[in-house]
Amino acid sequence: DNTSYNFAATISDIFQLSSGTFTSRKSSMTSTATDFATFTQFGDYIIYSNGVDVPQYYLMGTSTNFANLSTIATSGSVPTFRVSGVIRDFLVTGNQPTNQNRIQWSGINDIGTWQSGTKQADQQDLPGSGGEIMHITSGEYGYVFRQNQIIRMDYVGGATVFRLSVIPPN
Repeated sequence: DNTSYNFAATISDIFQLSSGTFTSRKSSMTSTATDFATFTQFGDYIIYSNGVDVPQYYLMGTSTNFANLSTIATSGSVPTFRVSGVIRDFLVTGNQPTNQNRIQWSGINDIGTWQSGTKQADQQDLPGSGGEIMHITSGEYGYVFRQNQIIRMDYVGGATVFRLSVIPPN
């Protein structure tokens, strides 16, 4: 409906800016000064993550406050992650606390599906010494930026889902 939504986060709260006023939409977050917040739009959803707390969602036009993304999960477990992007019709996440080289994506056009093999949801541990995942771009194809490597993600469908190609360093 062309309504603009503006969000910002501190280490303990997620705020919405509306009519010049910041209103808390989620409190009791537990990140630290060295963590950073990521907001990603997936359709009408805003996904918040900081790599420490359970990822949050806000449904534009419906939600009043952010809620745990896991509350709308219908298949599999929603990972905790530091970065995310939308590649084609998938929410692609990266840099999990237990594996900084892992990417994991939701089911096709479904942020509630995380079970591998269901609606093409899956995960991949990135090999090599590229370092931890720092950023994921959004678009028809995506780029996963690691500390020392860039990987392109192309949707191919089928059992493979995404083809991962390392970008030559030169």
